[in-house]
Amino acid sequence: MKTVKIFALILFLVMSLNLTAQEYKQELKGGSDLTVKFENVIANLTIEGSSANQITIKATGLKPPPTKAEGLTALKRTGLDNTGLALSIQMYDNMVIISGGSDEENLSYHFNLPEDVNLLIMHNNFFKPSNLKINSMLGEIQISNYFGDVDMIDVSGPIVANINNGELTVTFSELNQEGPMSLISSRSDIDITIPSGSNATFHLASGDGEIYTDLDLEKIVEEEEEIEMGNFKVYSRNLDKWVKPDINLNNQYRFSYSFKDGSTDSLIYAKPNNYYTLNNMVYSGYFGGYDYKGSLNGGGVKITIRTQNGNLYLRKGNK
Repeated sequence: MKTVKIFALILFLVMSLNLTAQEYKQELKGGSDLTVKFENVIANLTIEGSSANQITIKATGLKPPPTKAEGLTALKRTGLDNTGLALSIQMYDNMVIISGGSDEENLSYHFNLPEDVNLLIMHNNFFKPSNLKINSMLGEIQISNYFGDVDMIDVSGPIVANINNGELTVTFSELNQEGPMSLISSRSDIDITIPSGSNATFHLASGDGEIYTDLDLEKIVEEEEEIEMGNFKVYSRNLDKWVKPDINLNNQYRFSYSFKDGSTDSLIYAKPNNYYTLNNMVYSGYFGGYDYKGSLNGGGVKITIRTQNGNLYLRKGNK
């Protein structure tokens, strides 16, 4: 009986090991010319920079495959699982592509990467939100359609982040001046901390919330400016078709924007609740809401920070 109990304990410890931490290592070459792309990795992710020229992955909470899969290999989005961690890694000259993960509730991956590589992270799984943490990365970071909270610490950019559903928190160790940055969350708060001695030009916007800061920003006053519409169109009853309006901002009113149809003289006026009218018909759209432009220490790299449904916090760092 004692032998049976000891065997059961050993089996439990082995199974617990499978569910706690497993590791994979692979040498990486390319430095700042290398991009590591995460393509819909379904799990909570922590990505941390290091001085080593290799990728190290630790998986926590990974369950073994079902018994029916014995002798088979899992097929992930970019190829077969070649890590033993439910991940596929494909390596090319200037890019490493990682996909995989699973719907297991407690699955998380911790990646150690060379600190100067570039990151491209895409996550558009609506049914399994995943939290993302990035620490001590010096290269370019691009994040698209992420569902879950995103927290970046000790980064320098340039950063382009489009977060669909989750809070976005960024603490800059310094501000890279090489390219413009865009930090956008559709439905949650944005909290940004930058060194107070940085040079930057900010375009801040909050649709349904407020903007808070302790930085000494100098307001940029412009009599008239164009609002970027992208592919947005409105329907004109006069023309009986969808048109892309020309938009001019009237700075005399905080929420008032004037629009011209393009071929008529009819004006469209925005409302504080982001509704506007065209030929007596009501449409809804996002035009920046509370919009503010300001420079820090004489201006510098252009940084757009925008949230539609949440508050925007712009803080002074310790450096």
